[in-house]
Amino acid sequence: PFYMVLICIYISNQFPNDNILTLSKRFLGKYLGSFLNLLFATNFIFYSAVPPSSISNFLRTYVLDFLSAPKFLLIFISIGAYTAYKGLYVLGKLSELAFYIILFIIIIPLFELNFGTLLNMQPVFQNGYKNILIGSINSLYSYGGVEIMFLVYPFIKNSAEFKNSSLKAAMLLCFIYSWTTFTTIYILGIDFIPKTIWSSIFVVE
Repeated sequence: PFYMVLICIYISNQFPNDNILTLSKRFLGKYLGSFLNLLFATNFIFYSAVPPSSISNFLRTYVLDFLSAPKFLLIFISIGAYTAYKGLYVLGKLSELAFYIILFIIIIPLFELNFGTLLNMQPVFQNGYKNILIGSINSLYSYGGVEIMFLVYPFIKNSAEFKNSSLKAAMLLCFIYSWTTFTTIYILGIDFIPKTIWSSIFVVE
């Protein structure tokens, strides 16, 4: 995420009024630029398809068990479409609400650390930093979606605030993911985690 944020800040400084789709065609030509834009859009189609399914399974298990999958997806996608239609301000407010819910889930493991042991961390660190780095590639999906910055930055009026907020968001995202991963392994251990469906939620539960 830091790489993406820094690249986006650089591009937004150079071309404040043009998003990545326009720049693609300008510098790579109409055909290659359009093809790469299509690949870029495909990425978001994937993000739009997979998370609703995962979130549907999760929420219908823990919160909305009375809703069928099609009904839930219809509500979920409708909220997303309405939010996108109303613009960045509404999207920001919805994200803020989601953040407070996630914050609650992040804080709970603090009170459960006494159930964990540092012995659970030893197999992880015994793998060596090289293997940890290779394994971290599997976590890239969790940071997916940050590319949306390349589309929205021309619509943000305060460029200084955009840069600061983007860097803070990247730091917060990395902290949340690292903290969740650490507490889950620390409390459950690497042998028990594969036996759960959502291991971090199992800790909270």
